[in-house]
Amino acid sequence: MAIGETSLPAMMPAIANAVYNAVGVRITDLPITPDKVLRGLHEKEVQPMRRG
Repeated sequence: MAIGETSLPAMMPAIANAVYNAVGVRITDLPITPDKVLRGLHEKEVQPMRRG
């Protein structure tokens, strides 16, 4: 880890919460990628259909 990367671990939860607040999908494993967000959105969309 370089000296400039020491603050990144503290920022990652904030970024994950910002993604959750923006799109309603919780990403729990890093890195947060567009593919993971899209997969989460798809699962969120399909999940209510399974219950009903």
